[in-house]
Amino acid sequence: MVKKHYVFAVNHPSQFHMFKNLARKLLDDGHHCIFFIQKRGIIEDLVKGYGFEYRFSVSPVWREKLKGRLGIFLRGIAHLFQSDFRILQYCLANHVNIMMGTDIAITHVGFLLRKVSLVFTDDDWYFTKDYCKLAFPFATHIVAAKVVDLGKWDHKRIGYDGNQKTAYLHPKYFRPDSKVLDKYGLSEEQFVIIRLVTFGALHDSVNQVQTGLREDVLKEIIPYLNGIGKVMINAEQGEYPEFSQFCMKLDPNDMHSLLYYARLLLTDSQSMHVEAGLLGTPSIRTNNWIDSGLNFNYIDYIEDEYGLGVSISPKKRDELIQTVKEFTADGMKQQWVAKRDRFFRENTNLTDFLYWFVTEYPDSISNSSKAIGRFTGL
Repeated sequence: MVKKHYVFAVNHPSQFHMFKNLARKLLDDGHHCIFFIQKRGIIEDLVKGYGFEYRFSVSPVWREKLKGRLGIFLRGIAHLFQSDFRILQYCLANHVNIMMGTDIAITHVGFLLRKVSLVFTDDDWYFTKDYCKLAFPFATHIVAAKVVDLGKWDHKRIGYDGNQKTAYLHPKYFRPDSKVLDKYGLSEEQFVIIRLVTFGALHDSVNQVQTGLREDVLKEIIPYLNGIGKVMINAEQGEYPEFSQFCMKLDPNDMHSLLYYARLLLTDSQSMHVEAGLLGTPSIRTNNWIDSGLNFNYIDYIEDEYGLGVSISPKKRDELIQTVKEFTADGMKQQWVAKRDRFFRENTNLTDFLYWFVTEYPDSISNSSKAIGRFTGL
């Protein structure tokens, strides 16, 4: 086997998780892999924890100095130029074969140096128009689930069934760690997680999306949930004084195991909502995206086709509270597990599919649509 050099460029923890199993398989085969990441949040801790080689694609100074709606926009421009430069520098100094990830820079560098770039997305093009315009014209291929709307760039799609999160939550690769229960003083199915995010991403800011879980809803629902078991509020922006007794800092490495054992997830996060469903845990998503009139096709797919979660407008307060009560009823968790198993039986094992695709590239291009069936099932 010819040894190859792979570059991964990611900007979000879930994007790192998407590639971690693939990178490990490639490294075990003797290939070289490196991650380009931003020095923000928990990404560096995750990459370090898995022992991968990494570099920073951008300086953290922009995040500290440029804030607010205009700041986020300017920060995106600064990040793009710096990331382009740093990844270009690396590729000029090393014989890189394939670049993969979600960072726009890999498409620019790949186009300039005539190297293969695979850009990944779960978002329909109309949610991330600026990103698509900057990345898709230059990408060699766009790796996206078949349900994702790529608009005029559909001809570049490498398609599969499911979503990106199957790459790290597929039963072949994910094993829940029961030790997290003792670590946080929990019992299986006797706790619920409330995840609150800040919506600081560029597309969230541009579309003026705000958190959907308001304090008045939390005030009413927390006493009910507290009667079922332990309530754990994990807030991206820190603690909420009124709910300080429930706020907990959770180790990012424990989150997927905690979601697996939880009785319910209540969240305004898109990513964690989907993750909970694929882990067999009832999940409710509520944020203003739901009222936008636009469909998140990859979320609709798991909700409509498999019943793995529900999205409720923040305006429908009574429906939200009633659904929380329905989803925490006895036996609901077991129903979710059965639906999750069906999902994995019928959708692509993304890690194995990607491993085949990149190691057999370029021969795999013409056979990708036919090969998907080989990577479907538990």
